[in-house]
Amino acid sequence: MSPLRRPSDGGSPLGGAPDDGSLNGGAPNGKHLRVGIMGAGWVAGARHLPAYRAHPQAEVVAIYDRNLRKARTLAGKGDVPLATDHIDDFLQQDLDLVSICTPPFVHEEQAIAALEAGSGVFLEKPMAMNLEGAQAIAHAASSHDRLLCVSHNFLYSRSMQRLLGVIERGEAGPIRFVMGMQSSSPRRRLPSWYGDLPAGLFFDESPHLLYLMSALLGELELVSATAERAEPGARQPVRSVHAVLSSSSAPATLTMCFDAPLSEWHLVVICERRVLLVDLFRDISVVLGSDRAHGALDILKTSAMAGMQHVAGIASSGLRVMGGRQHWGHHTLIHRVVDAVRSGQPGPIPVSDSLRVVAVTDAILDAVC
Repeated sequence: MSPLRRPSDGGSPLGGAPDDGSLNGGAPNGKHLRVGIMGAGWVAGARHLPAYRAHPQAEVVAIYDRNLRKARTLAGKGDVPLATDHIDDFLQQDLDLVSICTPPFVHEEQAIAALEAGSGVFLEKPMAMNLEGAQAIAHAASSHDRLLCVSHNFLYSRSMQRLLGVIERGEAGPIRFVMGMQSSSPRRRLPSWYGDLPAGLFFDESPHLLYLMSALLGELELVSATAERAEPGARQPVRSVHAVLSSSSAPATLTMCFDAPLSEWHLVVICERRVLLVDLFRDISVVLGSDRAHGALDILKTSAMAGMQHVAGIASSGLRVMGGRQHWGHHTLIHRVVDAVRSGQPGPIPVSDSLRVVAVTDAILDAVC
């Protein structure tokens, strides 16, 4: 039996009540949340700020960045009254919720400071630089009875919600195997600091595929991991990482290549009666059934079904991109975080789930670094 539980119910894929770190704290119903954003880079401006502005009960009142010019530029785009490069000034704004969009090196320090100041925290992945740091953040949230939620945004994308629905309704049967694959072109938009992370982009981007696998399979355990190292002095220290994982329900593999000619993120879920394919970048899901005897007509039918679903997905996602409505789950997740803070209910992503992602990331890094 699959351990799957849809993330929108606030429960862990492994079942049970959410841990204390995902609970309580914030404004009562009827009051606009006072929101602050730490970090004025791309994800803050393209994802967090628009999502908060779209929520009728949230108001972004402060933006912090160590670069005051960047803070002021983002504040100007969102009519935010305070832009500052002083964290103390930022945290003194009586904030109900703080979005942390800074590099992972400072997540632990900044998240704990915000929690100790009485704010809930919505934290971009990676949660922290290691499991010890992530546990320190979770402890602070529990000690101060504040909401803590790490951004597992792709769980709320349209493609993943469709996949989860197919599995929940029993249409696919039990999960047999899960594969996560990423190819990254070094020419795409990348943060300036990624080369200073352990294994570079692996550390920054593997949490996306790992939390999706964990949502499907439950707790992941590392079986083995290998990496191809880049030449000395390269900005991206490994060319590829391959990990074999196990769980209580099915095995999985994670393969990431960082020296590819194009960038793709894909998830393949092989079930008893269906194969489910998710193109994360394009937000497209494809559901395929049995190809029976694998004859020529069977293969053509499968190809036609895959092609039609993919083309329909491209059209749908393309229209959403052109209309400014393609958010890859960010809007839905951030709105659920706002609602959780306002109501005092558990956050949409249990902290225990996020800690498990950090734990398996640490295990892979230990094996390959």
